[in-house]
Amino acid sequence: MRAALGWLVVGMMASVAAGQVEAPPFDPASLFGGGSQVQLKAVPSHRTIGEADELIVALVAGIDDGWVLYSPDPIATDAYEPTAAELTVEAEGFEHVETLWPMHTYHPLVLADDDLSSYGYEDGLVVYVRLRPTDAAGKIAQTIRLTLSGQVCKDMCVPINQTAEVEVLRGDWDVPHTDWTERLAAGVDEGLTVEQLRATRAGAGRPLATMTAGGDYSVLGGLMLAILAGLILDVMPCVLPVIPIRILTIVDAAGDSRRRFVTLGLAFAGGVLAFFVGLAVVNVVAKLAFQTVLPWSSHFDYPAFRIGMALLLVALAVNLFGAFNVVVPRKVAGLDSKVTGSQAGHVRAAGMGLMLAVLATPCSFALLIAVLGWAQTQTLMIGTMAMVLVGAGMAAPHALLAAFPKLVDYLPRPGRWMELLKQGMGFAVLGVAVWLFGTLAGKDGGYATWVIGYGVVLAFALWMWGTWVRYDAPLGRKLILRGLAVVLAIGGGWFMLSPAAESPVHFEPFSKAALAEAREAGKPVLIKFSAAWCLSCKTVEREIYHQQDVADALAEAGIVVLSADVTDHNTPASNFLYKELGANGIPLTVLYTTEGDLIALPGKFSKDDLFAALKRATEP
Repeated sequence: MRAALGWLVVGMMASVAAGQVEAPPFDPASLFGGGSQVQLKAVPSHRTIGEADELIVALVAGIDDGWVLYSPDPIATDAYEPTAAELTVEAEGFEHVETLWPMHTYHPLVLADDDLSSYGYEDGLVVYVRLRPTDAAGKIAQTIRLTLSGQVCKDMCVPINQTAEVEVLRGDWDVPHTDWTERLAAGVDEGLTVEQLRATRAGAGRPLATMTAGGDYSVLGGLMLAILAGLILDVMPCVLPVIPIRILTIVDAAGDSRRRFVTLGLAFAGGVLAFFVGLAVVNVVAKLAFQTVLPWSSHFDYPAFRIGMALLLVALAVNLFGAFNVVVPRKVAGLDSKVTGSQAGHVRAAGMGLMLAVLATPCSFALLIAVLGWAQTQTLMIGTMAMVLVGAGMAAPHALLAAFPKLVDYLPRPGRWMELLKQGMGFAVLGVAVWLFGTLAGKDGGYATWVIGYGVVLAFALWMWGTWVRYDAPLGRKLILRGLAVVLAIGGGWFMLSPAAESPVHFEPFSKAALAEAREAGKPVLIKFSAAWCLSCKTVEREIYHQQDVADALAEAGIVVLSADVTDHNTPASNFLYKELGANGIPLTVLYTTEGDLIALPGKFSKDDLFAALKRATEP
């Protein structure tokens, strides 16, 4: 009775503090076993167990929309200590071996200005119970009873204490249960004990995004940094090949009209800005509706998006080769003609600007990660402004060129060089498409991507040989240009077809179980998060983890090193990065210290930064 009254007081106090409802009358049915927030069903692996030495029972729990069940290992603070979930097992004739919980996620929650944010489960979860028969009980049915207790919160917090039971027949042979699906069976290997759950965060407390705010900047400093990050995106290797195409396209579309050149340039800049405005809107919705943050470059996590972008780039490359021309619909052309009096091009210019912004995503370096990390710690208005200013910084050079069209006069006079440059940029765009296709195979397809990429380089060298010099060109010019083509073909082959050198750092593949095992043993752990589509990650890989002194330092410090591939969406590694750690993007290296603290090294960092982090991670 004392425990029941304690549960009731917790729910009543949270409700009154939130200003949602008045203290309700005591209704044991609504608090114990009769509540509607959580629904339970027990599913055993066997309907009849005979010779099997193990029985697994899955407790499938559905959680109503918006409610969160606190984890078996939630965060306790001085202001609030949530009730941890607990599973009680009653199974006569069986020995309880262990209980396995799914990985919890961080859920922000504020009630009446009190921060109740913690780790928990939303929508539902499956808890697995391993049981071992203790004796041959004969052909009798035995009841297994699982009781889930804990606390669920939404606009108020209420306790739960609900039971699900199932009968299992003890017989002479094993009979699988018809409800035990492959999907249920697959979840057993992902389950973690409470100790392993605790080890995955090992005192880290709140997510990484809260711990590493991206720098101690003033509001003005952070917003200025956002503009600078946008400017830097224009010189990223994903973006640079497309910029000459943009200039040539606008010059060609504008003709002799200076006014049209200005409007086309502004349309292109508007397309760049539109992408970042869209990201800011999605971030606002994510924060207000789902109480979460928008991971930078999350759209590249989806293979379908990368396929679509790669196919679009192939089409653009073929267009640059002169195989076809884009014909603007007459109605759209009519809209443009009202402004310019000529054929349309503004929609195409804005679309190219949008594509340019999208391509910049996988090339983001530490500065951009720092800006977005800082933005997530600010008010919603300041954070939104920072994301938009990144787009403004990237669009600024293009808007400047549009505002001062006389700068175009410094370009060489139109001629055959423009057609050659356009075709040459087609090869560069085709190379980017090959790289995007290569990301679909993950790390295993890396060498194949290099081989196909060299095919593009070889085609470019042959194109140089055949088109850069005319038949009547001077012998010296022929020798120089065709010599360059030969050097490119041979040098590109030597560089791109040589097998990549093995990293001296031996990484184990990331798994939550491997992390938990290392933390339980009290070992420091380094996790390197990367993706096949992330060019910045490859820079970190080459400059840091391919260095022998880094490998020696990691081995000397006894660091467990794990490599987490987050190329695709909704994998264990990506869920851990974005949901458990609350990170904003990659590249990211995380160190768990021997004391259980988290050290984050986002973006591009130096070896000295890593060595300092290793020293801190191993100090008692």
